Amino acid sequence: MKLTTKRTELNLIQKEDFQEIIDSFREKDAVKYIKHIQGLSNNEYLDFLEQKRLLSKNGQLFYWTVREKETQNYIGTMGVMPYLGSDSAFHIGFRISKDFQEKGFATELGKVVIDFVKTELKHQLIFGLIMEGNIASQTLLKKLGFQFLKSDFNTDYQIQLETYRLDF
Repeated sequence: MKLTTKRTELNLIQKEDFQEIIDSFREKDAVKYIKHIQGLSNNEYLDFLEQKRLLSKNGQLFYWTVREKETQNYIGTMGVMPYLGSDSAFHIGFRISKDFQEKGFATELGKVVIDFVKTELKHQLIFGLIMEGNIASQTLLKKLGFQFLKSDFNTDYQIQLETYRLDF
């Protein structure tokens, strides 16, 4: 499942993407707000990405590698995953490499992925889950039209999560 925007291509994750993704995860503060993948070893990152690849291949979630159309430079990853274990709702996730932040890529990518959830998956809503204090993600979700729903402690990840919701 390939998606495109004016400047990017989103392709479902492949094994040949793994090292670039791991390298981006290791950037300073790259996973500051993604607690469950902080401080993983190389093998743990490989296992994490392989799980995303297999689940994407089976259509249980969608985890894309994002590249610039013209240069094929790695920009980051985008994901549409089951919302807290649900079979009927999804949440959106972003990870944009430092060199591509604050250039409008996240907004551009968010719009195309929201459209995918609405038109291809035929869902009526999507959630955004962010760790409390992640101002950049709060701003992005609001820009994309999400509304704040609640803040509560997530026992799976042992963090305070803010939940946003976008109805179509």
